Amino acid sequence: MKHVHTYESFLAESHYAFLGGNSNFTDDEMRKNVVDKVLGKNYDAYIMFDDSAPKGEYDKMKAKYASDADKWEVIWQSQSYQGEARLSPDKKVIKATVFGKGGIIGAIYVKK
Repeated sequence: MKHVHTYESFLAESHYAFLGGNSNFTDDEMRKNVVDKVLGKNYDAYIMFDDSAPKGEYDKMKAKYASDADKWEVIWQSQSYQGEARLSPDKKVIKATVFGKGGIIGAIYVKK
């Protein structure tokens, strides 16, 4: 007999479980559906290939804030497993993969 978790026990596993999703998010959708709910509205965003940001800024922020993000808690993941968001242990940084510029790109959101 297979054990089926109750909805309450599923939510108890992670208080971020309500953030689940079906498809890859754009940057705007990631901010609305995940980042704003976890970090609040006061954060800086660094998006890979962002033409309005200084060249190399995303890479500098990735090295500074998210070099070990593979070990962080996954708080959202698309069903395709291409899009995801990971929360730092101090709960101040989200490293995400979002849909943009014709494919999947990196995004880092840092709480102010």
